[in-house]
Amino acid sequence: MARLGFPIRELGELSERLHRLVEEWVPAWAASGRGGVYPAVDILEREDAYVVRAELPGVRKEDIRVTLRDNVLTIQGEKRRQSEERGETYHRIECAYGAFSRSFALPEEVDPSGVTARFENGVLEITLPRTQSGRAPKEVPVL
Repeated sequence: MARLGFPIRELGELSERLHRLVEEWVPAWAASGRGGVYPAVDILEREDAYVVRAELPGVRKEDIRVTLRDNVLTIQGEKRRQSEERGETYHRIECAYGAFSRSFALPEEVDPSGVTARFENGVLEITLPRTQSGRAPKEVPVL
């Protein structure tokens, strides 16, 4: 029987270390949607408006930009990582950080002049009133 150039025990230890690495890093990558910040969004239709709710925990209102252009609603922003303090050592990082952008095509009957955006408790809620009027580009202030 041929003998391997390294002990079987070392192969087992290497396998165990690799398994731990995957357990630590894959959940954070998978939870973020595509390996980055990708906020979850609910879109609902009411009789008088469409409502878009985006979960943005840890994002500051100042780091969010909402635009409506050519009947496409775009939510952009960045979740910034808190600065590390000297002497701190992370043992696990599962939170996703970085820039994000989500865009959604809207039905023709959205009135861009009446669009509002409100950010509270980590949830961005955008209300898009329904009407048959025009589609002028608009940047929506986040309140």
